[in-house]
Amino acid sequence: MGHRVECVVNIAAPVELVWNTIQDPTRRTEWDERVVSERLLKPGGPGKGNSFRITYSVFGFRFWGEMEYIVWNPPRRSAIRALRFSRLSMMQSAGGSWHLETQPDGSTTYSTTVNISLQGGPLAPLLERIFVGGYFRLITERSLHNVKRLIEADYARQSGLAEQGIAG
Repeated sequence: MGHRVECVVNIAAPVELVWNTIQDPTRRTEWDERVVSERLLKPGGPGKGNSFRITYSVFGFRFWGEMEYIVWNPPRRSAIRALRFSRLSMMQSAGGSWHLETQPDGSTTYSTTVNISLQGGPLAPLLERIFVGGYFRLITERSLHNVKRLIEADYARQSGLAEQGIAG
């Protein structure tokens, strides 16, 4: 069955900047506290049908998952599903989606939904409640606040350069 985590943050920046930042694999480790590395597995950029390997660190243990983009609708929505995991991963299945919505004040609401099922037989629901519903939710919320700070700082810097007439 799995466990679902939903988190939302409002970012004082245009939707295109938010999209470009959260979808840039080279910037993921700047804001996502769960991620050690992310790299595309096929040539080209992120997009429907492309896949990537993401390495996580949880309680000091590293494991990876190979994910595939199944929805790609810039700059509003993307979604992924897991194709496979490293041998040390406790994950059985995973998927997620990102939704961006422009607000009347020009800010962007960024919401993410993640569904994770863990291995563990009859103990899996308890493990999911503790690790996915507790720890993973906490780290996801912290990561969304990190990306908010990062993007708002980038936007302020870009806006300041534009006001000075300097291309950024």
